[in-house]
Amino acid sequence: MLNQMTIHGRLTKDMEKKTTAGGIDSVQFTVAWSEKFKKADGTEGEVKLFLPCKAWRGLATFLDKFFHAKGSEVLLTGRLETEEWDNQQGEHRSRIVLNVSGADFCGKRQDGQTGQAPAKQDAIPQGFTAANENDLPF
Repeated sequence: MLNQMTIHGRLTKDMEKKTTAGGIDSVQFTVAWSEKFKKADGTEGEVKLFLPCKAWRGLATFLDKFFHAKGSEVLLTGRLETEEWDNQQGEHRSRIVLNVSGADFCGKRQDGQTGQAPAKQDAIPQGFTAANENDLPF
């Protein structure tokens, strides 16, 4: 059975970092994204989706360091899990949570720079020559 999910979204608020009594770091946060769809009448609609997430150990430290603030854009991978509990009124509750196993940078950094080095249009690496369109096999 495969249970793997990839989400590209933004943090809805600052991450909540905690450390267990055994010294294990964890973070909890919610990621939001939107999806567009066509309505029956032909117009477009949009739905905003929210997913609670959690991460542990070194990944929690990484996320807290680089994606801590509300609005941070992040690409997450992980598996979906169901958390269950009884509330103070004795009602049984549950929710789906993404247990994060990987995170990547995407979009623009907080300082407005992109996450990648700017491409140099005219620079040709040493040992290479420029190709023209007639030399390409496709």
